[in-house]
Amino acid sequence: MDLYFVLVLAIIGLFVGLSKTAISGFGLLAVTLCVSIIPARESTGVMLLLLLVGDFFAIKIYRNYVEWKLIRSLIVPVSIGICIGAIFLMKSTDVELKRFIGWIVIALVLSFVFSKVVPIQLNSRNTHLYHILGLFLGTLSGFMSAVANAGGTPMGIYLLIRKNEKKIFMGNSAWFFFILNLSKLPIVFILNLLSFDSFQYLMIPLPFVF
Repeated sequence: MDLYFVLVLAIIGLFVGLSKTAISGFGLLAVTLCVSIIPARESTGVMLLLLLVGDFFAIKIYRNYVEWKLIRSLIVPVSIGICIGAIFLMKSTDVELKRFIGWIVIALVLSFVFSKVVPIQLNSRNTHLYHILGLFLGTLSGFMSAVANAGGTPMGIYLLIRKNEKKIFMGNSAWFFFILNLSKLPIVFILNLLSFDSFQYLMIPLPFVF
């Protein structure tokens, strides 16, 4: 590995750690950097392991701040999204996946800008609309997480709409993504997104996640 490769891996680890405890947008930057230096399919598996390490530390910090009823309500839509994402991964080539991840990043950046320009405001008593949003954004989060480890933005939008206090928001997010990423591990190994050689990419960024 040359110096540039090592430096980028270290930055990826740092961004993953920051995304789990401070600013979630760093996760998208980490995904973008990872796919730029590692083959797209393999980068999906490498990023998942790094995110799981970050998730573990996040749930230790926010372990007492979680709404389990909310987490349970998202299991079905997220599972559907993961299954669709797994099928897409199964049928896509490395080049197709890299291109698709690029489009996902662009779409997420635009959605972030849109959310800042047009703040989302909903009547908290409209439980039916919350339910529909949960189904849609949960499915979208599961799909984007399975394909590119980029489910943070759609789920972040849903959690922000709930207007919880900061610790509850962080706790819900931490536990949601820990469970989500853990459930994706079998898919990563079944689809051979990780090999023994892939673990060489983990040694450098791991210390920077902590």
